[in-house]
Formats: sequence, C-alpha cells, structure tokens
Amino acid sequence: MSEFSAPVIENLSLLCPKCGQDNRCAVAQGGHIEDCWCARVTMSARVLDNIAHSGQCVCAACATLTE
Repeated sequence: MSEFSAPVIENLSLLCPKCGQDNRCAVAQGGHIEDCWCARVTMSARVLDNIAHSGQCVCAACATLTE
C-alpha cells in the first residue's frame, strides 16, 4: 500500500479563505498594496468585511461574487 502525502501549505495568507485557491496577493508575497490586483477592483462591503475578519485576501473570482 502506498502512502499519500498532501502538500504542506506554509503560508495560509496566500490562499483564498472562500475557495482555497491562490489569491495572488502581492502583499502576502512581500510586495506592496499598490502592486496587488485588488487595488484595481471594486469589492462589496461584505467581501471587505470578510477579509478584515479572516485576515486573508480572497481571490479575484471570489472578490467579484455578490453572494
């Protein structure tokens, strides 16, 4: 029987808390907010509130969902 080993995620701030995909956050990767995709889009107050509470940025796809 072979043993399955899941990849280890070292920095959860790089993952979208809604879908688990790469959020492509420039800040979490050590960059500046001006370089991040999120500085060029409009997000709903609900999405921004979720980011503030979780401490993790959502991905571009989840940022545009209206729930």
